Amino acid sequence: MFLQAGLLSLTLLLASRVLGVLRETALAAAFGSSAMADVLIVMLTLPDWLSGVLASGALAYVLLPRWAQETAGQQQATQNRVAWRLLWGALVLAALMCAARIPLGALLLPGVAPALQGAVSAALVWSALALPAAMLAGLWAARLQHERDFVGLYGANLVVNGVLIGALVFLAGRAADQAAGQTLGAALVAAVLLRLLWQGWRLRARAG
Repeated sequence: MFLQAGLLSLTLLLASRVLGVLRETALAAAFGSSAMADVLIVMLTLPDWLSGVLASGALAYVLLPRWAQETAGQQQATQNRVAWRLLWGALVLAALMCAARIPLGALLLPGVAPALQGAVSAALVWSALALPAAMLAGLWAARLQHERDFVGLYGANLVVNGVLIGALVFLAGRAADQAAGQTLGAALVAAVLLRLLWQGWRLRARAG
C-alpha cells in the first residue's frame, strides 16, 4: 500500500512539473519573448509566490504538529480560524496591491515601456484578485498533506496549470496585446477558484 501511494504521489508530482513546463511553452508560443510576456509571467506567478512566502511553509510547519494532537472537530475549528485570518489578511494585502499598483509595477518590472504601464497595472489587479484564493489554497494544501491525500494535494496544481494552458492555447495565434492579458488574468482567477473547489471536494470526501 505504501509503495502504491508513493508511486501515485511521484506520478502526480511529475505530471504537475510537466504541465508547468507546458505552461511556459504555451506562454512563449502565445507571447514570445516580448515585454508583454514578462508582464504576464509576473501576473501568473505572484499570487502563489506571495502565498508561499507569507503562509504555506509556515502553515505546514505550525499546523501539522498541532493537528496531529487534535480531534477531528478541533482540527476543523483550527482550520476555520486560520482560514478567516488568512482571508482577511489576503484581502488587505490585495487592496494595498491595487492601491499601490503603479509603484509596485515599477519595482517588479523596472524599465517597462510606457505603452505597457496599463497592462502592468491590470496584471497586478488580476494578481490581487487571485491572492485570497491562493492563500486559502495554501492552508487547504497543508490540511490535505495532514490527511495524506496526495491525489488532492498534487492534483490541485494540475487543475491550475490545465486551466492556464487551455487559456494560452486559446490565445495562441491571436494578437499579443493588453486584451489578451485581460483574458489570461480572468483565466488565472478562474484557475485558483477551481483549485479551491478541487481541494474542498477532496477534503469533504476525506471527512465523509
